[in-house]
Amino acid sequence: MEFIAIDIGSGLTKFMKGSQKSFFPSAVGESKDHSGFSMGINEHEDIFYNGKKYLTGTSALGTLAPKDITNSTCKDWCKDTKQLILVMSVIAKLFPEGYDGELGLALGIPIAMFKSEHENYKKIFVGSHHFNTPKAEYKVMIHDSKVDVLPQVLGLHFRNVAFGGSSQDFAYGKFSYIDPGTQTTGFAVIDSNVFSKHLSDGEEKGMFHLAQKMEKILMNTYGYSPGSKYEILKGFRLGKMTIYNEGKQETIDMLKLSQAPAAEVFGGLLDKLSQLWNRAGDMPVYVSSGGGRYLLSEVKKRFPHAILLSSKHSTNKKKPGKDVTSQYERELRNVAEGSDDIFHVVEGFYTRYLSQSLTDES
Repeated sequence: MEFIAIDIGSGLTKFMKGSQKSFFPSAVGESKDHSGFSMGINEHEDIFYNGKKYLTGTSALGTLAPKDITNSTCKDWCKDTKQLILVMSVIAKLFPEGYDGELGLALGIPIAMFKSEHENYKKIFVGSHHFNTPKAEYKVMIHDSKVDVLPQVLGLHFRNVAFGGSSQDFAYGKFSYIDPGTQTTGFAVIDSNVFSKHLSDGEEKGMFHLAQKMEKILMNTYGYSPGSKYEILKGFRLGKMTIYNEGKQETIDMLKLSQAPAAEVFGGLLDKLSQLWNRAGDMPVYVSSGGGRYLLSEVKKRFPHAILLSSKHSTNKKKPGKDVTSQYERELRNVAEGSDDIFHVVEGFYTRYLSQSLTDES
């Protein structure tokens, strides 16, 4: 049975299987106009399901009118059943020739909604699914027992366990994580391998809210109004935006421009965490690298020892070398190859699956 780890965020859908990793925008909509000229539609983003044609990712954003695209930047995005279409696109991307059989999934949900929604979220994906792309057919069976729904922020910890140090460190140590996503920011504490629920939660403060503030700043500073907040969110991911101001091309440093609004958006949450965690005097504070770099300076005002997780960070110190003996170690090497900051959560989901499903061959 094949296994896929997927992190469907409000901004991007990230996924992996072994050393295969990719992402596309979390955009999906029904395409009702099948006539006329079209160009650049990716096959895995062109899904036929239950007699309807859906476009996802860049194909949806470039082809469909905004009103026809499901709004993924809302707090209830994880409840939308169209997330199943995004998973179909993931399957089509990873298996371009088609697929017929059982499939296992690990998926994440914002920690603030995990308690009330994780069972309903799982039901979206469980069952038998028959769909097509223009060139391939898919008959996929997903059993309830083969779907693992996890709080998104914990993906950072699972990856840290795989690459961050000795198993003894994590068996007895205490660790905290801050994960700013598109719509929410999750935070969690793991103490001696136990998830500390009373110190873990999430709030509706995320990169989307920072994008709202940036929208006004871009207009006031450059006289520029982005076509959508997707454009600003893309700028956050790239670290820059290129615009034309009074006939001249300008490159905007998104990190520099966002510092003041980041304090306004995330300051209250970080003050709350500082009190809840007693300034984290007994544990390291890890901040996810995706959106984390935009609030790192604010985090460090409360937690001076905070560390921004990145693919260059020392979490790679346990990266397997060439001479590996077990299947688990070989698979970990695959995960480490081509690692990028935006994949840290989904890599954590995948390494957790590996640790639970594989045993040492040595």
